[in-house]
Order: sequence, then structure tokens, then C-alpha cells
Amino acid sequence: MKSENMTELPQHDVEYYLDTAHELVERVAAQADQIDLERQIPAELAGEIADKGFFRLLLPKSLGGAELDHLDFLRILEIFADVDGSTAWCINQNNVHSTNALRMSPDAAEEIYSESQAVVTNGPPTSDVKAVRCDGGYLLTGRWNFSSGISHATWVAARAPIVQPGEAPTPSFGQEGHRIMLMPKDEVNFVDFWPVHGLRGTASFSFEADGLFVPECHTYDPVGPMREDGPVYNIPLTLLFASGFSTVALGIAKASLNTAM
Repeated sequence: MKSENMTELPQHDVEYYLDTAHELVERVAAQADQIDLERQIPAELAGEIADKGFFRLLLPKSLGGAELDHLDFLRILEIFADVDGSTAWCINQNNVHSTNALRMSPDAAEEIYSESQAVVTNGPPTSDVKAVRCDGGYLLTGRWNFSSGISHATWVAARAPIVQPGEAPTPSFGQEGHRIMLMPKDEVNFVDFWPVHGLRGTASFSFEADGLFVPECHTYDPVGPMREDGPVYNIPLTLLFASGFSTVALGIAKASLNTAM
């Protein structure tokens, strides 16, 4: 059931997204060198991509998203990958992560996605990350790297192990005992660390927090159940990411062959 705020967001069919993708890639191609040089999608271009719904392709319709079939989503990724791998990477990363909206509380999901240009970025935690329990939530400390699309994101999602006051986090390779912390981007400290030669334009920078309070209502279980059913939401998150990034890689390879030939 959509809220009043969500019904104000435009809804389109897949043909709109395919046609508009071809229009947008002309802008992306014209700015590909700038994207690479500046290590991010220019703000105006990122805003246009957001305004036309391309960061809401897998978001459920109940939250104002397109909720596209997975194969249609991959077709769109290939269109972008043909002209700029970094832009296609961000579209995959930010869209796949948006499916986690169905693990958030309904209020938190609406708070974030009622904003038409909403994008949530995330990155893997370093070993010293921790979220200390406190009254009403958690105190979050640590650093998260490779947060693709952070330059155009509005919120960040940070996975952290939950510890009691005075405890240190214990080494763990899984997500048991962890929660995802959601914060407006301006509440964390941006770290300009992305010294790479390939996919430079993904803006996969880092962010840090030091004792930042995160209310319980802005957290969720990273392996919790989805609130809604649907074909794309039954695909494991790892496979959604992997199939999307594979499509991006194939699109880049195809473009390279066409250039060479």
C-alpha cells in the first residue's frame, strides 16, 4: 500500500526506461572523460539520472520505484556500460542496494525514499568498526571503504557488529550479530581515498564515523526477511550484485571490441 508521498512519484513502464536510457547515454558519453577525471558522475548529470528514475529501477512500487523485472534491468545496464563503465557500475550498485528498503522499517524506508533523488550507498567495514549499544540506538565508530556513488548519494548504509559498552568487536567473516546503520550522508566524514586507474568515475570513496548516534529505527538486519514478495526480491543479494556487475563487464568488453574492430 503506497503512502500519499509515494503516489506523487511518477511511474513508468519498461519501454520508457529503455528509451530514456538511450537518451541519457548520449549525455554520459559526452562527459565520459570528465567522469573519469573527476572520479565521479558530475552532479548535474547524476541529478538528471536520478530525476528520470534510474536509481529506483529495482525499488518496489510501494516506495515509488519501478520494480523492473531483473532481465529488463540488465538490458538497461548494458546500454550504459556500452558508453561508460563507471556510470553503469553505479547504476547497478545503487539499484541493487535499494532492494534492502524492504528490510528497513516502513517508516525508515519512506523517510529515505520519499525524496525523489534518494540514493543509499554502502561499503564494506574495516576490522575496527563497531556499534555500541546505548539508550535508543547505537554509537557507531569506524571506517567503510569502496562506497560507490557516494558523491551523488543522499544516505549511507554502514554494516557493523553490535557490541556492549566496553567490549571490542570480535573477528567475523559472516553477518551474524551485525546490523546496518542508516545515516544521512552529511552526518558522516567523507574520506577522499580512491586511487585507482579503472572505474575511476564510480566515486567509490570512503567514509568514517566516530561515536555517531544512530537511532534503532534507522537500523536493520542485513539478512532479515523482505516485507514484500516479488521475483527480483527472491534473488539473493549477492547474485543480484554479481549478475549486474557481470553485465557491466560484458558491456565494457563489447564496446572495446567494437572500438578495436
